[in-house]
Amino acid sequence: MMMKTVVYRGGVVTFRIPMEWVEEYDDYRGGTFYGNAPNAGTLRLQITTMATDRLVTADFVFTEATNVSPWARGGHPSDVQRYPNGNTVVRYSKKSFSWFKRIVIHFWEVYNPVPPHHMRIALFSYTILKSRESDRTILQELEFLDGEIRAAEFYSEVGQ
Repeated sequence: MMMKTVVYRGGVVTFRIPMEWVEEYDDYRGGTFYGNAPNAGTLRLQITTMATDRLVTADFVFTEATNVSPWARGGHPSDVQRYPNGNTVVRYSKKSFSWFKRIVIHFWEVYNPVPPHHMRIALFSYTILKSRESDRTILQELEFLDGEIRAAEFYSEVGQ
């Protein structure tokens, strides 16, 4: 599979998507990425940067990620993993409706420390039709996205 690199918001986060995917950006909604095929899944990204008077470390972002109530994540079990680069990734999914269709939304919350006093949360979501959740193509895309999102690289400083 040919891939291209997305340099989101001037490099706040960098990750890869399939070469043929369409990229759309909006100041309010963030980034949207999708294949140009009927009923293709849609990847979305929004980033929030927060400041605190506490010292932000890998331990701090892990604690913040694990302290968010499972109810805030829809009550579904979450996968929380800490990585050597200091990031913590929380993965979960929710079932919902959109335009009278059943959908499944897979989420990755990437908690990124920006010492000394900032933390970013990159919220990636991948929306698919519930009727396609077992399709081989969708399962392959989910596996691909999971690896790429977990490998995403963040700028080491707070931007403007």
